[in-house]
Amino acid sequence: WMEITALVDSINLATLDTLQSPTNSRMVDGAGYAQIIITKKNKQYKTGYFDDGKPMIALKSLYKQIMSLIEQ
Repeated sequence: WMEITALVDSINLATLDTLQSPTNSRMVDGAGYAQIIITKKNKQYKTGYFDDGKPMIALKSLYKQIMSLIEQ
């Protein structure tokens, strides 16, 4: 949890919704889609949707850490 918290703290949450997805396969049913929602101090910050497994570059480390917890 501490690693996830540190990764979240390194992200500019105010610009989270402006990050662009690196791929768009989900637009033509070529991939599933995902979204990251972070709640901090009773405020929610959301990314746009992105292809499952291919997060925005700024979120890659956070995404990998979250997925490693799911895969355990």
